[in-house]
Amino acid sequence: MRAMKGLVIGLGALIVLSFVLLFYGFITNIAGTEEEPASAVAVAPRPPQPGFGTARLVLPAGCNVVDMRPDGSRLYLRTGPAGLCERIIVIDTGTGAELGTIQITP
Repeated sequence: MRAMKGLVIGLGALIVLSFVLLFYGFITNIAGTEEEPASAVAVAPRPPQPGFGTARLVLPAGCNVVDMRPDGSRLYLRTGPAGLCERIIVIDTGTGAELGTIQITP
C-alpha cells in the first residue's frame, strides 16, 4: 500500500512539473523572445541579377507566337499556326538563351 501511495504522488508531481514547463513554453513563445539559436546561419540577400539585354528569337516566315507560359526560370513559347510552324520553344529567363525546341508533328 505504501508503494502505491508513493507511485501516485511521484506521477502526480511529474504531471504538475510537465504543466509548469508547458505553461513556461507558451509564455516565452507569446512574449516573442528574439533570441536566435546558436546554429542559425545568416543568409545574405542575393544581389540583383543583371539583365541579358535583347534576345532575338528567329521564327520562320508565317509563324508567330501563339501562347507563352512562365515556369520558374523558364519560359515556354508555343508557336503556330498548325503545321510546319507548330512547336514549343523553351527559353531561360535569366540569360535569354534558347534551351531547346519541341517539334509538334500531327
